Amino acid sequence: MFTILTGTTAVCLYGVFSAGFLRYVSFMKVERSAYLHVPINVMYSVYIFFSVACIVRYSWLVYHAIRGGQSPMTDPAKVGD
Repeated sequence: MFTILTGTTAVCLYGVFSAGFLRYVSFMKVERSAYLHVPINVMYSVYIFFSVACIVRYSWLVYHAIRGGQSPMTDPAKVGD
C-alpha cells in the first residue's frame, strides 16, 4: 500500500516539476564554468537523466506493487544473497 502511495507521489512530483527542470537547464546555457569554460547546462543536464531514471524506477515499483506479485529487490546491498 505504501509502495503504491510513495511511488505514485514521486512520479507525479517529478512529472509536474520536469518542465521547470528543463527550462532551468536550458536557461543556464548562457553561463560558463569558471575553470573548465563548459556551459553550465551541460553539467546540470545530469539532473534531467536522474529525474527520468527516478520516474522509471518508481513506475516499475508501483507496477509490481499493483500486480501483487513478487516484490522486486530494492536493497542493492543484498543483490548477491
